[in-house]
Amino acid sequence: MKRLRGAAAELRRQPLTPRASEVFEELFGTCESLERDLAGAEMDLGARQADAELQAAERDYLFQAMPVACIEIDTDGTIVRTNRAAATLLNTSPKYLVGRLLLHFVEDRETFRSFMQQITHHDGPTLLACCIRPREHAPIPIDCKAIAASADRSVTSLLFFVPPPQAVLRRTGRPVSVAGARQGM
Repeated sequence: MKRLRGAAAELRRQPLTPRASEVFEELFGTCESLERDLAGAEMDLGARQADAELQAAERDYLFQAMPVACIEIDTDGTIVRTNRAAATLLNTSPKYLVGRLLLHFVEDRETFRSFMQQITHHDGPTLLACCIRPREHAPIPIDCKAIAASADRSVTSLLFFVPPPQAVLRRTGRPVSVAGARQGM
């Protein structure tokens, strides 16, 4: 825009026909108007970006704080995101889990592989009963819900929700917890 202003100043110093001067002033006015519109659009975009970042931070906070263990994997089974409840259940940290195959924490791997093949062709939530194996502890039977996240009808990731141990106790009457697994349930 600085070059345009410089060129406009140079043209104003030169003799122009009345019609050329008129056209020039009209073009210069249009450019100034577009410049104001662009500045307003940039401010609006900046505000929207800040709002989107705030919403993403709020979603991440809620994801991390929820008592339900959540593990997001890609279609290869690699963990891409997890919350603190899942890390506690698996006796590790969220940073340790990211990048690892979820299969390493599943007791019955063949059932899990079969489940993974089926869910990629399924719409909506799917239930899976399996045993997970926390690091250095006995397996824990779980019922989890998996939801396929898709972009244009092709599965891009899966999100597993594992209810907290208290919910399993209420539903089944049998205690299931990481502490119980440590004692060799």
